[in-house]
Amino acid sequence: MHELSFATPTGSRRHEPLLILWMPPHTSAQEEAYTNAYNALKDALAEVRVHLTARHLDQLAYLRLVHLAG
Repeated sequence: MHELSFATPTGSRRHEPLLILWMPPHTSAQEEAYTNAYNALKDALAEVRVHLTARHLDQLAYLRLVHLAG
């Protein structure tokens, strides 16, 4: 869970919760367990509207997250 703070194109400030499943390529042995836990969190945190599975650091770049949340 991450709270992303950013400014909209109109200049207003926003804070958007993101649920991120960080799954680097070398963790494939644990993927099923991590995915099950992630899905349980998605169900429990229904107010979170942005979900992301990231396998590489560039998928967590700030501007990309702002685009997903915006």
